[in-house]
Amino acid sequence: MSESLISTVKRRLPGVAARNLTDEKILFLKGRIIYASHRIQWCETESKFHRLVALLGATFIYFCKNCQCTVFEQEVTLRGSRDCPFCGGPIDYCRPGDKVRLHYRYDPKALTEGNWWGERWDW
Repeated sequence: MSESLISTVKRRLPGVAARNLTDEKILFLKGRIIYASHRIQWCETESKFHRLVALLGATFIYFCKNCQCTVFEQEVTLRGSRDCPFCGGPIDYCRPGDKVRLHYRYDPKALTEGNWWGERWDW
């Protein structure tokens, strides 16, 4: 994703992002999609503790080649349209081999509920 587009994309993802112990930075994991269907994407990460992460449901990711932006299934479902919410271009789901950046989000009132969220990212 280009730096100029990152500053224009505004999102409100559910919950709160997990942070480091000093609460300064969001904890991101580098990963790579190793399996993808039209329902689930499995990502292998660099982490010893979270080696495999699944993106499914609202967190399933697509990619817009036109504006180089990640699009979540949540955005597709809410709009009812399979085009990019930022530029209107066509989107396609991410495939095995694609690099991703992942982070965990949770509901602070119900600590047992949370999901991994990812974005296509050339790290």
